[in-house]
Amino acid sequence: MISFELPEDLAMIAKTAKDFAAEKIRPINRDAEASGAVPIDVAEAAAELGFGLVDLPEDAGGLGLGLTARVVVDEALAHGDIGVALGLGSSNAFAQFVLTLASDAQQASLLSAIAEGASGAVAWTDQKPQPGFLF
Repeated sequence: MISFELPEDLAMIAKTAKDFAAEKIRPINRDAEASGAVPIDVAEAAAELGFGLVDLPEDAGGLGLGLTARVVVDEALAHGDIGVALGLGSSNAFAQFVLTLASDAQQASLLSAIAEGASGAVAWTDQKPQPGFLF
């Protein structure tokens, strides 16, 4: 028989994230929408709970719980507001990109920076020339 119940550890993480969404995100969701930004105190509170680190490998400073945990956290945070939830998880798409495509040295540098709370704009390029493309 197939069960779609979360394992106990993920269920606890989901409850924590859903409680956070109800207590911290839902009350500010309209202000965040109007300003186009997640309030810094909400972002810091989410970071203190480790929500941004659930899927990063432990050796990069993350919790090493994988993408299933990432989805569970994102879904639970979205109960407060999907826009704020996406704003809180903005570095995670980049982290997965780094895990998939970066060299070991690049992973060590970039993932540890993410785990320490770094943020900013990112650009990535393939260094191989592509015949027929001018840019």
